[in-house]
Amino acid sequence: MMPSKKSPTSITSQPTLRLHLVIILFFALCVSPVQAHCGTLAEARQAYAQSDFTLAFRLFNELATHGDRYAQTTLGSMLEKGEGVKADPVAAAKWYQSASNQGDADAQFQLGTLYDSGEGVPRDLRLAFQWFLKAAKQGHAKAQFNIAQMLEFGEGTSKNIPKAAVWYRKSAKQGNSNAQNNLGDFYRKGIGVAQDYEEAKKLYLLSAEQGNHYAQFNLGLILFKNDGVDPDYIEAYKWLTLAAEGFSNVDQDQQIKVVKARALLTSMMTPMQIQAGDKRIQEWKPR
Repeated sequence: MMPSKKSPTSITSQPTLRLHLVIILFFALCVSPVQAHCGTLAEARQAYAQSDFTLAFRLFNELATHGDRYAQTTLGSMLEKGEGVKADPVAAAKWYQSASNQGDADAQFQLGTLYDSGEGVPRDLRLAFQWFLKAAKQGHAKAQFNIAQMLEFGEGTSKNIPKAAVWYRKSAKQGNSNAQNNLGDFYRKGIGVAQDYEEAKKLYLLSAEQGNHYAQFNLGLILFKNDGVDPDYIEAYKWLTLAAEGFSNVDQDQQIKVVKARALLTSMMTPMQIQAGDKRIQEWKPR
């Protein structure tokens, strides 16, 4: 028997067929984790930026469930901070773990922080070091700083001062003010690197200009005490004053040390020098 001919009304025209294929492809992309649900990642970010944490949490949760590592990291952060939901460090750790397993450096850093503090997970400095190291190798400046500190003090790993200096330098090059200050200490004391007062001064200055109070104190001291560099009482006065103001509500014990150093410096300065120092303080702005 010859096959029966199809009715003309059942034949799909080529333009209509192409339209159907476009629609099918669109919906296929909508459910793809790679495409992040056709723009809802942007919507989630916008909701978060507008402090609509309830909506942001719902959207990020949907995306995270479908495997989006950025959403998983952000969801972990919201759970840790209690944004849009009751704080839950245990759940935060789980989402950080999921994103970390996908290679997200921010999640690896945050997971390392939880293992370091013991929030949401049992405290384990060895695991903290391992996750910080994974993030540090991806160029995460804060993780690099943490690795350096743990190597300096032998926390979660064997103490290794030269390696600590290497990681401080990596972090300092990315502008981390704490790393710049600590590496400055290494150069001033000759720890892990060859002693170099001028290099210490440069690093302290980079950190101090960002508003790091410890670096401001250290810079003021070496400029005042002629500690391997040319003394500059006016600059020393400026930095010691800024450090004292910065420590006032943060570290009162440190503030007392700064105030004592500044008082000794002031006793050696002329009124014109003090006036010039006060002018520089008024003009100073953190970079």
